[in-house]
Amino acid sequence: MERRLFPAVPAMNEGAFLPATLRSLTRQTLPPTRVYICVNQPDDWHGGSPAQRAVCRDNRETLDWLRGFRELPLTVLDKSTPGRGWQGKRSGAGWARKVLMDAIVADARDEDILVSMDGDTCYEPGYLAAVCDSMRAHPRATALSAPFYHPLGPVEEQNRALLRYELYMRHYFLNLLRIGSPYAFLALGSTIALPVWAYRKAGGISPFRAGEDFYFLQKLAKVGKVLNTCDSVVYPAARLSDRVDFGTGPAILKGLSGSWESYPFFPEAFFEDLRTAYDLFPLLFDGPRATPLDPFLEDHFGTADLWTPLRKNFRNRSLFVRACHERIDGLRIRQYLGFCRKTDPHPLSDEEILMDFVIRRLPECPLRELDFDKTPVADLDALRNALFFEELKARAESTGRQE
Repeated sequence: MERRLFPAVPAMNEGAFLPATLRSLTRQTLPPTRVYICVNQPDDWHGGSPAQRAVCRDNRETLDWLRGFRELPLTVLDKSTPGRGWQGKRSGAGWARKVLMDAIVADARDEDILVSMDGDTCYEPGYLAAVCDSMRAHPRATALSAPFYHPLGPVEEQNRALLRYELYMRHYFLNLLRIGSPYAFLALGSTIALPVWAYRKAGGISPFRAGEDFYFLQKLAKVGKVLNTCDSVVYPAARLSDRVDFGTGPAILKGLSGSWESYPFFPEAFFEDLRTAYDLFPLLFDGPRATPLDPFLEDHFGTADLWTPLRKNFRNRSLFVRACHERIDGLRIRQYLGFCRKTDPHPLSDEEILMDFVIRRLPECPLRELDFDKTPVADLDALRNALFFEELKARAESTGRQE
């Protein structure tokens, strides 16, 4: 039976960007079955600040424009018009994604594919076909996290901040891929696709105000494998934003003020200790033993022994190991690495950590000195590109290991 593809596009203040996103969908070699768009903002913004009222005007114009759009089959969910906007705590991209995906899943078949997108992102003509090919080749995969690449803009300092953030994400991702973590994925809402059966199995998306894409992929990784291979690249816009607490927009905004504390680089040694802990998971089934995680677990949970309860509940070694990975999930990994950096007696700078990785893993890269504030943007971009191409190779290798 033919698989149907349903893009889900949240749109808030996207009047300047959504037409380009939809044009990229009209050019797909494998057309979408139907595109779902949720135009949204809190209802009380209609009487809010000038900036909030401007978002409402933009959304109203977007709804008017969508009514005349005939090039694709659309379902438009209006969470913007007065009386229909978000009420109370129900607001943000997380709720928009949930409303969209729940609407699709209500009428979709298990084998159909949800394609999570953003209203300021462009897609190559072969993107939907590549998503479908990946899902067909890996029928048990619960999700796909596709490669992405932020185009640079005209403002040098914004480009500098964007590149630093992208380098942070790619360095983190490459290290998780290298140690075989089940939580090795880059969580951008514009790059996720999944079969409908996986959405149902995972219990749907949780509508967090920020980071809903990360927590969604984490849920999906706990019920199956998240793929990282897709023969197409997604191009999100790099926009300044304070609408959510973290993500690309807030990272650029914070970076422009010199605030990078939320996006530290972590030495390879920290990831190697995590790999050692992974290797010990099967042995922990037989009884207590020390792991590199112990100091963090003591600090975070008040005990290093998370394993005895799992040992009692899971009498099979493979189920026990799976439970260990569920306990030390993507969020705990990030917390563990942050703990290691905070307690490191000889901390290195972000530049030193990244350059150590480059020298070890990318010897062909000519850059040997790095200062995020002074290194020319062209050199930062070249370094971004080197990590991007290394990432594409690592993605393919990781998918091979999942077979």
